[in-house]
Amino acid sequence: MTAVPTLAGLLAALVATVVLTVVCPPQAQPWAQFATVALVATVITARRGGRPVLARPGTARQRPVDVVDLVAPDRSPVGCVEGERVVTTAVEISAGALVTTEVGRDDPAAHRGVRLPLAVVARQLEQGGVRLEGIDVVVDGRRAATGGDGEVYDALVGPLALISHRRVHLLLRFDIARLALGPAGRADGSLEQVVTVATERLRRSLVHHGVPCRVLDAAGLAGLYLDAEGDPGPGVGVVVRPSADPRAVIDGLTTVRAARVTEVLRLRRVEGRDDVVDVVTTVGLTGVAAEAVAERVLPTTADTCHRLPTAGVLPVPGEEMPVAVAGSLVRRRVDDLAALAPPAHGCGQILGATRTGGAAAVQLAGPHLRSVLLAARPAVCRQVAFRAVAAGYRVAVVTDVPDRWRPLTAIGDESRYRIVDPDASDAGAPVDAVMWDVDGPLTEGRIDALAGPGGPDVTPPTVVRVDADWDLRGERHADTAAPPDLVLDGRIDGWISIEPRAGESRRVSVVAGPGEEAFVGPLTVPGELTPAGAAPSASPDRP
Repeated sequence: MTAVPTLAGLLAALVATVVLTVVCPPQAQPWAQFATVALVATVITARRGGRPVLARPGTARQRPVDVVDLVAPDRSPVGCVEGERVVTTAVEISAGALVTTEVGRDDPAAHRGVRLPLAVVARQLEQGGVRLEGIDVVVDGRRAATGGDGEVYDALVGPLALISHRRVHLLLRFDIARLALGPAGRADGSLEQVVTVATERLRRSLVHHGVPCRVLDAAGLAGLYLDAEGDPGPGVGVVVRPSADPRAVIDGLTTVRAARVTEVLRLRRVEGRDDVVDVVTTVGLTGVAAEAVAERVLPTTADTCHRLPTAGVLPVPGEEMPVAVAGSLVRRRVDDLAALAPPAHGCGQILGATRTGGAAAVQLAGPHLRSVLLAARPAVCRQVAFRAVAAGYRVAVVTDVPDRWRPLTAIGDESRYRIVDPDASDAGAPVDAVMWDVDGPLTEGRIDALAGPGGPDVTPPTVVRVDADWDLRGERHADTAAPPDLVLDGRIDGWISIEPRAGESRRVSVVAGPGEEAFVGPLTVPGELTPAGAAPSASPDRP
């Protein structure tokens, strides 16, 4: 955060007034003093990019912050940040849906996947004697990952209103003083037990309503803390006015070409009421050009939002709500919160172009998909993996032909992309998807092994069975003992058929994005259209 040096400005004006009183003729003193004060005021209030030119950077934190692991009754760790008055824990959402988003035709606001059940979250503010101060819902959406691969993918997305990947966290806020007077203050309770049990109740409630999630430990919560404390960079932040529709404002801002769109919805419990909550929404856009801020963001939000000093809208665990945000709290009925529900996941990666010229995006990694079969030439398989990583997902390739996948090591980040030996017992560090490119059947037992140890807080990765050698076996798919939830059939050069186990199939044409060839190699573009119009009538062995 930054602050205008108001005290320094007042002292400068006072000193200048005294000096002018001594050196200026009496008849010129009023005008000279007025001009000097006006000049000082102009200098200290001048802004550039929404920030004061003479802004004073925030001072370093003097008080150390404790980020520790509490131990839940089931012995699982629960990360906790203890502030002066508030204790904070966090839950991370892992959601997905097998839907194809056609960007360029669909309204960007028409999210057809899973949304967060806000009413369910709000009802956890009161847990039978344990009362939370509030819950902060943080939705961090990105067009592309950071790094060179993300820049290449961002060039492919271009002006399309596509949020490829979303990270959703819930920050649970406990008032220490209230907890001391509640169950934790009695002999049969403890602060640690109350906090961990309340956090677990929220997690189980979301899982019961079909939203997979996990409780963050101290390491995960520390990452959120550092992200909130860091400099967001150039951009713009706004708080939605009480009279405006937050969902309409946010959906309108998704059309702005920003590298990162962060939405924060703060829920606060109303004393003595369980049918209403106080709500306020803030939105931050970073990586957006100054021209877009002036031409798109400011005119769009002029009547619906108040502008914040910076683009940093992430709540800091353990700290109070900023005054500039608290002034826009509005009371809403819990039963009406569904209208404000944010998307729980992104649209995924672009697979290709539709017959109308739009971009078809599919989320290929997430709890909604256990296994996928990808049958295509090696360059197309590499393109699918590359775009998954560039869109923000973590991918491990298990293969006995590592040379086929080695070009993608140019990504240069093993936490997001790495090649794993087929004899390894698992995929190593957590990933969102495992590309299985091994000569041999993929069994249910092997899928379970790749998923890792499991448990209630673990979302297993999606296993993508790669068949890049189908032309050596004729038109027959590779053997697989596990029926895939989704088939991506790219055996007709230049086309990919998206075939879910249940639902309608659709075909898209392969598109080579600018700069992708350095990662995936040369691609075959579609040939002439078929007599049917815009796509092959079917995959080779499908009616």
